Amino acid sequence: TPTNIVKYAGERTPFSLFSPKVRAELIGRNGFYNSQRQQGKLIFGSSLMTAMGYLAAQGLLTGSGPGDPEEKASWYNTGEWQPNSLRLCKDCPWVSYSRIEPLGIILGIAANFQQIASKLPETTADELAVAISIAITDNLVSKTWLTGPAELALAVTDPERFGKAFMQRFIGSLVVPTGLAQITRVQDPVLREVDTIMDAIRRRLPWSAANLEPNYRWDGEIISFQGSVGPDLISPLYKTERPEQPDIVNRELVSLGIGIKKPKPEIEGVDLLELPGGAKLYSQYIVMSGKPAKKTLEALITIMRNGPSGNIWDIQTNEEKEKRIRKVVTKFRDAAKTVIMFSNQELFSAITKKKIDRATAIRAGKQLWPDETTKAIFGSSPARGEQ
Repeated sequence: TPTNIVKYAGERTPFSLFSPKVRAELIGRNGFYNSQRQQGKLIFGSSLMTAMGYLAAQGLLTGSGPGDPEEKASWYNTGEWQPNSLRLCKDCPWVSYSRIEPLGIILGIAANFQQIASKLPETTADELAVAISIAITDNLVSKTWLTGPAELALAVTDPERFGKAFMQRFIGSLVVPTGLAQITRVQDPVLREVDTIMDAIRRRLPWSAANLEPNYRWDGEIISFQGSVGPDLISPLYKTERPEQPDIVNRELVSLGIGIKKPKPEIEGVDLLELPGGAKLYSQYIVMSGKPAKKTLEALITIMRNGPSGNIWDIQTNEEKEKRIRKVVTKFRDAAKTVIMFSNQELFSAITKKKIDRATAIRAGKQLWPDETTKAIFGSSPARGEQ
């Protein structure tokens, strides 16, 4: 059970000294044998955590990664990082240890602690205590057998943001057995978009998952599950292969400590997912804006680093770099919105109706002249020659 897994791992870390039961065994209150056994557990766990902390410092062991979802996605999108994973050399693939319990808990705590502590230049006792607490919490919450309670807590505390997604996952797992969902994942490794409870069920069924729209990254690339070490159907050791070519843009996002969100499924105040074929339209919007934006950023960074004037990209401040990157992304998203808006009749009609309704509401509260009404509907008044 989850309780026994955490207990087994905790007894083998220095944090077990906070337990009165462990302290009693160490001083021999429960007999010499129990005292020696607990000392052995502590020596083994402490030695393992020290060794794993060293591997994490060398870039061979990872923890849960950044807390910000967008920044974490940037790390993962480089293809050079995978959460809660281990590799034998810097050119070797990452292999996940998150399902090897209880060993995975010890490795994860060591990796998380090293990651957090490395960002504290002069660690005080209070900061160290907070770092330890975060390292343990992040590691436990990332476990598959604790995601349910963690997601339930989020859904209860903030139902507007997390309630819908929790119910989709909960009912989907209740209706479709995990074994069948695992077969679906092997047959169709693409992560699929889910907007309704029925979509959540279909995503776990082998014969219907492929009919759902793929889930895309901000740059228009489809998100897919990686393979495993051994048979994908039964292996808990997920892996990530190192890409042949480095991802210049996502590397830059990682160095800046930022991430880019996917665009909202909304154009001019109209929710795309509420339109007929809206999921496909939203996918089109992401791809149309993301792919050219990333190619432009790759060219921009490369030219500014290797131009005739030398490396003028890296002499910029982080704020200037981030501003340039976000400006390019915004421009391509605006262009994609315009193309999609005028190429889709349902969307154009919905936008026009929304603007007319808005203008009507304004006129109900305040009398507008014709030019003001036109501006409220279309955003600007027509030229005199067009009136």
